[in-house]
Amino acid sequence: MTRRGRRYSREFLLQVLFEADSRGAERLELLKLRGEEQGVDQEDMDYAERLCLAVSERGARIDERIAAAAPQWPLNQLSKIDLSIMRIATAEMMLEDVPVPVTIDEAVRLGKRYGGESSGSFVNGVLGSIAKSMKAPVGAAEATKA
Repeated sequence: MTRRGRRYSREFLLQVLFEADSRGAERLELLKLRGEEQGVDQEDMDYAERLCLAVSERGARIDERIAAAAPQWPLNQLSKIDLSIMRIATAEMMLEDVPVPVTIDEAVRLGKRYGGESSGSFVNGVLGSIAKSMKAPVGAAEATKA
């Protein structure tokens, strides 16, 4: 098995999340199954698993961030691909082990490759808003109201 890197791990996870969410399958189980079938390198698999766990364990908070950044688009009306891409990227931003601009760039690439015509720009805009909101100090919104 050849190591392919984080870009591959994100793309692999995107495919698994899309399949799991479409079929109602358990994400981590399916990730491991597909990883074995495809002979995914252990380091690539480790990163995909880390992101998968973050998406699953922090799912409600991730979805809240996406919904707040795109209030005109209810989550159930977003394409499953765009939503999966934004979930992965938001989880990666929350883990703080990759620079935010890199995370957003990688998500935009995935949007352009797998999503619709405007997915890249949509994903970019939503994730840019999420990144800005994550930089705000806790309680900043309340302090400005006073």
